[in-house]
Amino acid sequence: MAVQSNSSILVSVASVKEGTETSFTALFNEFHSKLFRFFQKRIGQHDLACELTQLTFIKIWQSRHTLSTDYGMDMQCFTIASSVLIDYIRKCSAEKRSAPTAELEMADTSMVHADGSFETADYIEVATSSLPPVRKKIFLLKVVHGYSNKEVAEKLSISVKTVEDHYSKAIRQLRSIATVSQLFLFING
Repeated sequence: MAVQSNSSILVSVASVKEGTETSFTALFNEFHSKLFRFFQKRIGQHDLACELTQLTFIKIWQSRHTLSTDYGMDMQCFTIASSVLIDYIRKCSAEKRSAPTAELEMADTSMVHADGSFETADYIEVATSSLPPVRKKIFLLKVVHGYSNKEVAEKLSISVKTVEDHYSKAIRQLRSIATVSQLFLFING
């Protein structure tokens, strides 16, 4: 009985490799809910899980000629689904890395609230407003966004030594301003 089950899996893989509509429809009907639950459990967003499930089926269709009859269709589907998930996570990570630069360029210039108070982010903006643009960008990427010297250098296409130099000059310049004691409590706290 196990041999029949295994041979039906091989036939299923073989028929999907042939690219018939009926075999792909059968594959879709058999694995759609399983793949959806796989993504839903890991991502936690219904719409995104639907999108990643669809993308998985697209990739299966596009790479159907490379499917192996040595492995079951379930194993190959979930391998492709894992690859889709990893690609999505990498894409999100890359977008997150590029977001701080865009945020810095679109920073709001109104830093004082109606009651005259500052929020931490606003205070940092006021304190760094006297820095030259590149130095300010380096300082904010390091302090606010937590980038390493190497990451800042790669992001801005400059050397690590230049990042270190600008950062140390920014610290010296900010220390010379009497009103930044709270900023350093924030940085060092």
